[in-house]
Amino acid sequence: MAGAELRDEIYGRVFTIKTVSCGYDGEDAQDVTIALMAEARGTFLVGKRYRAGERALAARHKFKVPYDWAIAMRRRLEDIKVPAFPYVSMGCDGGFTELRVGGYEGGAHYRWWSCAPNGWEELDALAGSVIALFEMLCKLEAQYGDKAPELVRVCPVAGIGFAEGAGKALAELEVGDKLELVREKDNAHDGNAVAVTAGLRLGYVPRKSNADIAAMLDEGRTLEARALAIDLDGPQPRLDLAIFLKPLDFPPRDMV
Repeated sequence: MAGAELRDEIYGRVFTIKTVSCGYDGEDAQDVTIALMAEARGTFLVGKRYRAGERALAARHKFKVPYDWAIAMRRRLEDIKVPAFPYVSMGCDGGFTELRVGGYEGGAHYRWWSCAPNGWEELDALAGSVIALFEMLCKLEAQYGDKAPELVRVCPVAGIGFAEGAGKALAELEVGDKLELVREKDNAHDGNAVAVTAGLRLGYVPRKSNADIAAMLDEGRTLEARALAIDLDGPQPRLDLAIFLKPLDFPPRDMV
């Protein structure tokens, strides 16, 4: 199989992320272990959440996630370059984050305290976005059970740098905030255009990811987007979305 084709095939455990609380946050201290697994039945985030002192009560969660997102996450890991011996600054409060990638044929184990060391920021951002997605899915499962909305897409917002006022709007966003998806059928550049708005237009669902989203909106299905990751420090602002599809018999309440 050619190298490019190999990059489009995953099976088994892709990575595992673990957080260990070591500070003095009391009831707010929560440890999480999450694995991205590719199986014959689909691709899943499998994990446990538990609060300090309650590990015996930890429940296992398993959520189906889009296969193309799993591929994108592995490619992102393949492309990250980090120093083998980073500068580390320790503190008195916080916790550890661990990231394990690969398997018996070869892999790596990264572990850092609180904020990532210099050069490992991309690893920290990736871990943070996966944990945020897992937390969103856990909250929806807790509120709606088997009626919980389905995760159908995880993607960056395209064209943020061209939207006037987008930077200020992004600075006011927090992970988990709701965003609106607006279908633009008359868009002269893309017949499948779906705008992402938060009071003003921030950008668009990427062209390579928008055909099925546009079709769902055209069919009258109810989609909801959430801010998954926000980065204002790079050369261009970045916003990642998690897009959920509500089932036809979704309870008549707003998503949390």
